[in-house]
Amino acid sequence: MRSVFVIQQRDGPGRTWRTVTGASTHAAATSLAVELQHELDELSSRSPPVRVISTVELADEARVSSNVAEMLRRRSPWANR
Repeated sequence: MRSVFVIQQRDGPGRTWRTVTGASTHAAATSLAVELQHELDELSSRSPPVRVISTVELADEARVSSNVAEMLRRRSPWANR
């Protein structure tokens, strides 16, 4: 069965999100995320945040990121060299 929701963890302060696992329902994903955050908090007082995001939202984020990257490439002073 394909995951509909993914649990992601920040890859350090100010870094990108990294997918840890997935779940077929929001409730299951949220439960896993809460458990993961609790375990991370036990290991470190500065544990990275955890989030639950749907695969649709994740695809939207990827599309927006790709569009922004393309716009930046086009506006780059090195793009026309």
